[in-house]
Amino acid sequence: AEPGEGSRARAMGGARMESAALLPSGLPGRAIVLYLSHFNASRRARTKFESLFHALGCDVVTCQTKDPVSVFRPKIGVRRAKGILRRLRDLAEEGAGRDDQPIVIASFSGASKTLYWPIVQLLCSGRYEDLRRRVAGQVFDSCPIEFARLEGLDLLTKTNQLPKPLRDAPWVLRPLVNLGLHAFSHSVDILLRNSIKEQHAGYWADITAFAVPTLVLYSKRDEIVRHETVERYCELAAGDVTAVEFSGESKHVDHHAKEPETYERELGGFLARALSRAKL
Repeated sequence: AEPGEGSRARAMGGARMESAALLPSGLPGRAIVLYLSHFNASRRARTKFESLFHALGCDVVTCQTKDPVSVFRPKIGVRRAKGILRRLRDLAEEGAGRDDQPIVIASFSGASKTLYWPIVQLLCSGRYEDLRRRVAGQVFDSCPIEFARLEGLDLLTKTNQLPKPLRDAPWVLRPLVNLGLHAFSHSVDILLRNSIKEQHAGYWADITAFAVPTLVLYSKRDEIVRHETVERYCELAAGDVTAVEFSGESKHVDHHAKEPETYERELGGFLARALSRAKL
């Protein structure tokens, strides 16, 4: 993208990846924020966070998936992650960034599993050591999420991620739709018990072993991602973790909207600390 212009979208098998949104100066930012947006976030919502990262002096690469079912299809996530990491390498080759520019990964909601997890797997595989060395820190907003039956179901129903026919069902049929979804989810748990159990174990092992400075932004009022899940991550994570609990009216992916001053202060302070410690 040209300096100061909007991003151009690239579709990758259900994932939408934006080319780099550079700073208006045209000069490389002090870091690249790999912004892993929550499912189906609106253009307005994505732009808000891109502008925030720009205001903090960072370039931004935005990635989004519109296929929540892919949370149970790790191979698709790996394919998307390869494309995302390839894009980060291309930026330096195209002169749109530096090959030593620090990277900060910012994950929102379910992207912690669909995009973040496979990215971490690849970064730790030994094949992307050039990019792994550049990761200076990471941010979790309303995540990581645990894709157990009820939490995964909440992600689909409470964030309007259901297929359109189910979303548009008459209100009198909503109780039947919800009952059917719970029955379906329970059946999936039974039929894919071993596969899901293996995925959960791998997911938690990989994300907690990724030792980089981490900022976690969450709320006990979040109706989708349980605070116990987030706090479990904070206890198990190998890296230095700064956890910020929003105790007001803030809910899921709502912290910046409800408490912008606190959010921006914590994010700005974290970036300053993480980038000052980066050795590239």
